Amino acid sequence: MDVLLSDSDDDERNFPRLRNFRQRQYFELENFEERFRLSRTQCEDLLLHIGPDCVSPTGRSMALSPADKLLMALRFYASGGFYYSVGDANGPSKASVCRAVHRVTAAVNRRLFQATIRWPNPVGTLANRFHHYANMPCVAGAVDGTLVEILAPTEYEDQFVDRHGTHSINAMFVCGPNLRFYAASVRWPGAVNDARVLRNSVLRRRFENGWRPFDRAIILGDSAYPLSDWLMPPIARPINDNERRYNQAHRKTRRLIECAFGSFKESFQCLKRLRVKSPLFACEIIKACAVLHNLRLPDEDAAVEDDDDDGLHMSDFGLETEAPTEDSTDEDGAVDVEGRAAALARQAQIVQSFAVRL
Repeated sequence: MDVLLSDSDDDERNFPRLRNFRQRQYFELENFEERFRLSRTQCEDLLLHIGPDCVSPTGRSMALSPADKLLMALRFYASGGFYYSVGDANGPSKASVCRAVHRVTAAVNRRLFQATIRWPNPVGTLANRFHHYANMPCVAGAVDGTLVEILAPTEYEDQFVDRHGTHSINAMFVCGPNLRFYAASVRWPGAVNDARVLRNSVLRRRFENGWRPFDRAIILGDSAYPLSDWLMPPIARPINDNERRYNQAHRKTRRLIECAFGSFKESFQCLKRLRVKSPLFACEIIKACAVLHNLRLPDEDAAVEDDDDDGLHMSDFGLETEAPTEDSTDEDGAVDVEGRAAALARQAQIVQSFAVRL
Protein backbone atom coordinates (compact mmCIF):
# COMPACT_ATOMS: atom_id res chain seq x y z
CA MET A 1 0.00 0.00 0.00
CA ASP A 2 2.89 2.33 0.80
CA VAL A 3 4.34 1.62 -2.61
CA LEU A 4 1.15 2.78 -4.33
CA LEU A 5 1.17 6.01 -2.36
CA SER A 6 4.87 6.73 -2.67
CA ASP A 7 6.38 10.13 -3.26
CA SER A 8 6.85 9.34 -6.95
CA ASP A 9 3.32 10.61 -7.68
CA ASP A 10 4.21 13.94 -6.16
CA ASP A 11 7.40 14.01 -8.17
CA GLU A 12 5.45 13.56 -11.41
CA ARG A 13 3.19 16.46 -10.50
CA ASN A 14 6.07 18.76 -9.56
CA PHE A 15 8.06 18.27 -12.75
CA PRO A 16 6.81 18.91 -16.31
CA ARG A 17 6.26 15.82 -18.40
CA LEU A 18 8.74 15.39 -21.21
CA ARG A 19 7.14 15.75 -24.63
CA ASN A 20 7.58 12.73 -26.84
CA PHE A 21 7.92 13.60 -30.52
CA ARG A 22 7.19 10.57 -32.66
CA GLN A 23 9.54 9.95 -35.52
CA ARG A 24 8.08 11.21 -38.78
CA GLN A 25 7.72 8.80 -41.66
CA TYR A 26 7.89 10.41 -45.06
CA PHE A 27 4.86 9.90 -47.25
CA GLU A 28 5.17 7.05 -49.71
CA LEU A 29 5.23 8.77 -53.09
CA GLU A 30 4.86 5.65 -55.20
CA ASN A 31 1.45 5.32 -56.86
CA PHE A 32 0.96 8.96 -55.91
CA GLU A 33 -2.40 9.54 -57.59
CA GLU A 34 -3.81 6.31 -56.20
CA ARG A 35 -2.91 7.38 -52.67
CA PHE A 36 -3.88 11.05 -52.82
CA ARG A 37 -6.34 11.23 -55.77
CA LEU A 38 -4.41 14.10 -57.36
CA SER A 39 -1.32 13.93 -59.54
CA ARG A 40 1.97 15.41 -58.36
CA THR A 41 1.51 18.38 -60.68
CA GLN A 42 -2.04 18.98 -59.42
CA CYS A 43 -0.81 18.84 -55.81
CA GLU A 44 1.94 21.35 -56.55
CA ASP A 45 -0.54 23.71 -58.20
CA LEU A 46 -2.94 23.31 -55.29
CA LEU A 47 -0.17 24.05 -52.82
CA LEU A 48 0.59 27.32 -54.60
CA HIS A 49 -2.99 28.46 -53.88
CA ILE A 50 -3.46 27.25 -50.30
CA GLY A 51 0.14 27.06 -49.04
CA PRO A 52 0.16 30.54 -47.43
CA ASP A 53 -2.94 29.61 -45.40
CA CYS A 54 -1.32 26.42 -44.10
CA VAL A 55 1.95 27.82 -42.76
CA SER A 56 2.44 27.23 -39.03
CA PRO A 57 2.97 30.43 -37.00
CA THR A 58 6.30 29.11 -35.67
CA GLY A 59 8.75 26.34 -36.43
CA ARG A 60 8.69 25.04 -32.86
CA SER A 61 7.74 21.50 -31.82
CA MET A 62 8.53 20.00 -35.22
CA ALA A 63 5.75 21.94 -36.94
CA LEU A 64 4.31 20.36 -40.07
CA SER A 65 5.04 21.99 -43.41
CA PRO A 66 2.17 23.07 -45.71
CA ALA A 67 3.02 20.16 -48.03
CA ASP A 68 2.76 17.64 -45.17
CA LYS A 69 -0.56 19.10 -44.06
CA LEU A 70 -1.93 18.93 -47.60
CA LEU A 71 -0.86 15.32 -48.09
CA MET A 72 -2.33 14.29 -44.74
CA ALA A 73 -5.65 15.94 -45.58
CA LEU A 74 -5.71 14.36 -49.04
CA ARG A 75 -4.99 10.97 -47.52
CA PHE A 76 -7.85 11.44 -45.06
CA TYR A 77 -10.24 12.44 -47.86
CA ALA A 78 -9.16 9.55 -50.08
CA SER A 79 -9.11 6.78 -47.47
CA GLY A 80 -12.05 7.72 -45.28
CA GLY A 81 -10.16 6.34 -42.29
CA PHE A 82 -9.69 7.64 -38.78
CA TYR A 83 -7.32 10.43 -37.82
CA TYR A 84 -5.39 7.79 -35.90
CA SER A 85 -4.89 5.75 -39.07
CA VAL A 86 -3.35 8.64 -40.99
CA GLY A 87 -1.24 9.67 -38.00
CA ASP A 88 0.03 6.16 -37.20
CA ALA A 89 1.12 5.66 -40.80
CA ASN A 90 3.16 8.86 -40.96
CA GLY A 91 4.09 9.85 -37.43
CA PRO A 92 2.01 12.91 -36.41
CA SER A 93 -0.45 12.57 -33.57
CA LYS A 94 -4.20 12.38 -33.94
CA ALA A 95 -4.51 16.02 -32.87
CA SER A 96 -1.98 17.13 -35.50
CA VAL A 97 -3.84 15.29 -38.25
CA CYS A 98 -7.14 16.81 -37.08
CA ARG A 99 -5.70 20.33 -37.16
CA ALA A 100 -4.16 19.71 -40.60
CA VAL A 101 -7.48 18.53 -42.05
CA HIS A 102 -9.28 21.55 -40.59
CA ARG A 103 -6.64 23.96 -41.91
CA VAL A 104 -6.51 22.48 -45.43
CA THR A 105 -10.30 22.19 -45.70
CA ALA A 106 -10.79 25.84 -44.77
CA ALA A 107 -8.02 26.96 -47.14
CA VAL A 108 -9.40 25.01 -50.11
CA ASN A 109 -12.89 26.40 -49.64
CA ARG A 110 -11.69 29.95 -49.04
CA ARG A 111 -9.33 30.07 -52.00
CA LEU A 112 -10.88 27.82 -54.63
CA PHE A 113 -14.56 27.00 -54.05
CA GLN A 114 -16.06 30.03 -55.83
CA ALA A 115 -13.50 29.86 -58.64
CA THR A 116 -13.88 26.11 -59.23
CA ILE A 117 -17.57 25.25 -58.66
CA ARG A 118 -19.03 27.28 -61.52
CA TRP A 119 -20.15 27.06 -65.10
CA PRO A 120 -17.33 27.33 -67.65
CA ASN A 121 -16.75 30.83 -68.96
CA PRO A 122 -17.26 31.01 -71.86
CA VAL A 123 -19.71 28.10 -72.07
CA GLY A 124 -18.63 27.39 -75.64
CA THR A 125 -20.20 24.18 -76.95
CA LEU A 126 -21.78 23.11 -73.66
CA ALA A 127 -25.29 22.70 -75.09
CA ASN A 128 -23.95 20.67 -78.03
CA ARG A 129 -22.01 18.41 -75.69
CA PHE A 130 -25.17 17.61 -73.71
CA HIS A 131 -27.13 17.26 -76.98
CA HIS A 132 -24.66 14.59 -78.08
CA TYR A 133 -25.93 12.13 -75.45
CA ALA A 134 -29.61 11.88 -76.37
CA ASN A 135 -30.57 14.93 -78.51
CA MET A 136 -31.94 16.86 -75.53
CA PRO A 137 -31.79 20.57 -76.50
CA CYS A 138 -30.56 23.56 -74.47
CA VAL A 139 -29.28 21.56 -71.49
CA ALA A 140 -26.86 23.40 -69.20
CA GLY A 141 -26.63 20.82 -66.42
CA ALA A 142 -28.19 17.97 -64.46
CA VAL A 143 -29.19 18.45 -60.81
CA ASP A 144 -29.71 16.00 -57.97
CA GLY A 145 -29.05 15.56 -54.28
CA THR A 146 -26.89 12.94 -52.60
CA LEU A 147 -26.87 11.87 -48.97
CA VAL A 148 -23.53 11.88 -47.14
CA GLU A 149 -23.70 9.90 -43.90
CA ILE A 150 -22.30 11.56 -40.78
CA LEU A 151 -22.02 10.80 -37.08
CA ALA A 152 -25.11 11.56 -35.01
CA PRO A 153 -24.89 15.24 -34.00
CA THR A 154 -25.41 16.33 -30.42
CA GLU A 155 -27.89 19.09 -31.33
CA TYR A 156 -31.03 18.85 -33.49
CA GLU A 157 -30.28 15.18 -34.03
CA ASP A 158 -33.72 14.36 -35.43
CA GLN A 159 -33.34 16.82 -38.32
CA PHE A 160 -30.40 14.84 -39.71
CA VAL A 161 -32.24 11.49 -39.91
CA ASP A 162 -32.86 10.79 -43.60
CA ARG A 163 -35.43 8.50 -45.20
CA HIS A 164 -33.08 5.53 -44.72
CA GLY A 165 -32.88 6.07 -40.96
CA THR A 166 -29.25 7.26 -40.95
CA HIS A 167 -27.81 10.67 -40.07
CA SER A 168 -26.69 12.54 -43.14
CA ILE A 169 -26.19 15.79 -45.03
CA ASN A 170 -28.28 16.37 -48.16
CA ALA A 171 -25.83 17.84 -50.67
CA MET A 172 -27.16 19.21 -53.96
CA PHE A 173 -24.97 19.45 -57.06
CA VAL A 174 -25.32 20.37 -60.73
CA CYS A 175 -22.89 18.65 -63.09
CA GLY A 176 -21.80 18.99 -66.70
CA PRO A 177 -21.03 16.44 -69.42
CA ASN A 178 -17.48 15.98 -68.09
CA LEU A 179 -18.90 15.16 -64.60
CA ARG A 180 -17.52 18.37 -63.10
CA PHE A 181 -19.74 20.23 -60.68
CA TYR A 182 -21.11 23.61 -61.81
CA ALA A 183 -23.14 24.51 -58.71
CA ALA A 184 -23.54 23.21 -55.17
CA SER A 185 -25.65 23.68 -52.06
CA VAL A 186 -24.14 21.85 -49.08
CA ARG A 187 -25.82 23.08 -45.91
CA TRP A 188 -29.01 21.08 -45.33
CA PRO A 189 -29.62 18.10 -43.00
CA GLY A 190 -30.69 14.74 -44.38
CA ALA A 191 -34.35 15.10 -43.37
CA VAL A 192 -34.82 17.92 -45.92
CA ASN A 193 -36.01 16.76 -49.35
CA ASP A 194 -34.31 17.63 -52.62
CA ALA A 195 -36.98 20.08 -53.77
CA ARG A 196 -36.64 22.20 -50.65
CA VAL A 197 -32.84 22.27 -50.94
CA LEU A 198 -33.14 23.62 -54.47
CA ARG A 199 -35.92 26.05 -53.56
CA ASN A 200 -33.69 27.69 -50.94
CA SER A 201 -30.49 27.68 -52.98
CA VAL A 202 -28.57 30.52 -54.63
CA LEU A 203 -28.90 28.60 -57.91
CA ARG A 204 -32.67 28.88 -57.88
CA ARG A 205 -32.61 32.59 -57.04
CA ARG A 206 -30.21 33.32 -59.89
CA PHE A 207 -32.29 31.40 -62.43
CA GLU A 208 -35.55 32.92 -61.19
CA ASN A 209 -33.98 36.38 -61.60
CA GLY A 210 -33.27 35.64 -65.24
CA TRP A 211 -29.63 34.53 -65.23
CA ARG A 212 -28.71 31.69 -67.59
CA PRO A 213 -25.37 30.15 -68.60
CA PHE A 214 -26.60 30.70 -72.15
CA ASP A 215 -29.85 31.76 -73.78
CA ARG A 216 -32.89 29.55 -72.95
CA ALA A 217 -30.76 27.13 -70.95
CA ILE A 218 -32.48 24.42 -68.88
CA ILE A 219 -31.42 22.06 -66.10
CA LEU A 220 -32.61 18.46 -65.90
CA GLY A 221 -33.87 17.06 -62.60
CA ASP A 222 -35.70 13.93 -61.47
CA SER A 223 -39.34 13.72 -60.43
CA ALA A 224 -38.54 15.14 -56.98
CA TYR A 225 -38.21 18.62 -58.50
CA PRO A 226 -41.02 20.93 -59.64
CA LEU A 227 -41.44 21.98 -63.26
CA SER A 228 -40.36 25.49 -64.22
CA ASP A 229 -39.26 27.23 -67.39
CA TRP A 230 -35.61 26.45 -66.54
CA LEU A 231 -35.98 23.15 -64.64
CA MET A 232 -37.26 20.10 -66.50
CA PRO A 233 -38.28 16.90 -64.67
CA PRO A 234 -39.54 13.84 -66.59
CA ILE A 235 -43.19 13.65 -67.58
CA ALA A 236 -44.97 11.54 -64.98
CA ARG A 237 -47.55 10.00 -67.32
CA PRO A 238 -46.49 10.26 -70.98
CA ILE A 239 -49.41 9.91 -73.39
CA ASN A 240 -47.74 9.93 -76.81
CA ASP A 241 -44.54 8.91 -78.56
CA ASN A 242 -43.03 12.41 -78.37
CA GLU A 243 -43.36 12.47 -74.59
CA ARG A 244 -41.95 8.96 -74.29
CA ARG A 245 -38.96 9.95 -76.44
CA TYR A 246 -38.54 13.04 -74.26
CA ASN A 247 -38.49 10.89 -71.11
CA GLN A 248 -35.98 8.49 -72.62
CA ALA A 249 -33.64 11.32 -73.66
CA HIS A 250 -34.15 13.00 -70.28
CA ARG A 251 -33.27 9.82 -68.41
CA LYS A 252 -30.11 9.16 -70.41
CA THR A 253 -28.85 12.74 -70.17
CA ARG A 254 -29.66 13.15 -66.48
CA ARG A 255 -27.76 9.97 -65.67
CA LEU A 256 -24.63 12.10 -65.85
CA ILE A 257 -25.26 13.40 -62.33
CA GLU A 258 -25.46 9.82 -61.03
CA CYS A 259 -22.14 9.03 -62.73
CA ALA A 260 -20.69 12.20 -61.16
CA PHE A 261 -21.80 11.12 -57.67
CA GLY A 262 -20.35 7.65 -58.24
CA SER A 263 -16.97 9.07 -59.26
CA PHE A 264 -17.13 11.61 -56.43
CA LYS A 265 -17.67 9.07 -53.64
CA GLU A 266 -15.36 6.44 -55.04
CA SER A 267 -12.52 8.95 -55.30
CA PHE A 268 -13.05 10.35 -51.81
CA GLN A 269 -13.96 7.46 -49.55
CA CYS A 270 -14.53 9.75 -46.58
CA LEU A 271 -17.87 10.64 -48.18
CA LYS A 272 -19.13 7.09 -47.61
CA ARG A 273 -19.29 8.02 -43.91
CA LEU A 274 -17.82 11.20 -42.52
CA ARG A 275 -16.37 10.52 -39.08
CA VAL A 276 -16.54 14.08 -37.78
CA LYS A 277 -18.64 15.37 -34.89
CA SER A 278 -19.71 18.72 -36.33
CA PRO A 279 -22.28 18.81 -39.18
CA LEU A 280 -20.92 22.23 -40.18
CA PHE A 281 -17.43 20.82 -40.59
CA ALA A 282 -18.89 17.85 -42.48
CA CYS A 283 -20.38 20.33 -44.97
CA GLU A 284 -17.00 22.02 -45.33
CA ILE A 285 -15.32 18.68 -46.09
CA ILE A 286 -17.93 17.87 -48.75
CA LYS A 287 -17.33 21.24 -50.39
CA ALA A 288 -13.56 20.77 -50.32
CA CYS A 289 -13.88 17.32 -51.87
CA ALA A 290 -16.09 18.82 -54.60
CA VAL A 291 -13.32 21.30 -55.41
CA LEU A 292 -10.77 18.49 -55.58
CA HIS A 293 -13.17 16.43 -57.70
CA ASN A 294 -13.28 19.23 -60.28
CA LEU A 295 -9.51 19.70 -60.21
CA ARG A 296 -8.73 16.03 -60.80
CA LEU A 297 -11.12 15.39 -63.71
CA PRO A 298 -9.95 15.94 -67.29
CA ASP A 299 -12.04 18.12 -69.57
CA GLU A 300 -13.47 15.11 -71.42
CA ASP A 301 -17.11 14.14 -71.69
CA ALA A 302 -18.12 11.01 -69.80
CA ALA A 303 -19.37 7.85 -71.49
CA VAL A 304 -22.87 6.95 -70.30
CA GLU A 305 -24.50 3.62 -71.03
CA ASP A 306 -28.24 3.55 -71.61
CA ASP A 307 -30.61 1.12 -69.92
CA ASP A 308 -34.34 0.54 -69.68
CA ASP A 309 -35.10 1.50 -66.09
CA ASP A 310 -38.17 3.47 -65.07
CA GLY A 311 -36.40 6.65 -64.10
CA LEU A 312 -35.39 5.36 -60.67
CA HIS A 313 -31.73 5.23 -59.80
CA MET A 314 -29.49 3.42 -57.39
CA SER A 315 -27.19 5.28 -55.05
CA ASP A 316 -24.92 4.22 -52.21
CA PHE A 317 -27.95 4.41 -49.93
CA GLY A 318 -30.42 2.34 -51.95
CA LEU A 319 -33.25 3.00 -54.38
CA GLU A 320 -34.26 6.65 -54.40
CA THR A 321 -37.97 7.20 -55.03
CA GLU A 322 -38.81 10.79 -54.23
CA ALA A 323 -42.48 11.65 -54.75
CA PRO A 324 -43.12 13.90 -57.77
CA THR A 325 -43.58 17.58 -57.08
CA GLU A 326 -46.01 18.82 -59.69
CA ASP A 327 -47.20 22.17 -58.38
CA SER A 328 -45.24 25.35 -58.98
CA THR A 329 -45.45 27.43 -55.80
CA ASP A 330 -43.99 30.65 -54.49
CA GLU A 331 -42.36 31.14 -51.09
CA ASP A 332 -45.72 31.44 -49.33
CA GLY A 333 -47.03 28.18 -50.78
CA ALA A 334 -49.43 29.82 -53.27
CA VAL A 335 -49.63 28.30 -56.75
CA ASP A 336 -47.86 30.43 -59.35
CA VAL A 337 -50.33 30.05 -62.22
CA GLU A 338 -48.43 32.27 -64.65
CA GLY A 339 -45.12 30.53 -63.94
CA ARG A 340 -46.77 27.14 -64.26
CA ALA A 341 -48.19 28.03 -67.66
CA ALA A 342 -44.82 29.29 -68.89
CA ALA A 343 -43.13 26.12 -67.66
CA LEU A 344 -45.65 23.86 -69.39
CA ALA A 345 -45.23 25.82 -72.61
CA ARG A 346 -41.45 25.50 -72.42
CA GLN A 347 -41.69 21.77 -71.76
CA ALA A 348 -44.14 21.32 -74.64
CA GLN A 349 -41.71 23.12 -76.93
CA ILE A 350 -38.91 20.75 -75.94
CA VAL A 351 -41.16 17.70 -76.29
CA GLN A 352 -42.12 18.84 -79.78
CA SER A 353 -38.45 18.77 -80.80
CA PHE A 354 -38.64 14.97 -80.48
CA ALA A 355 -41.36 14.68 -83.12
CA VAL A 356 -40.39 12.33 -85.95
CA ARG A 357 -39.99 14.31 -89.13
CA LEU A 358 -41.17 12.31 -92.16
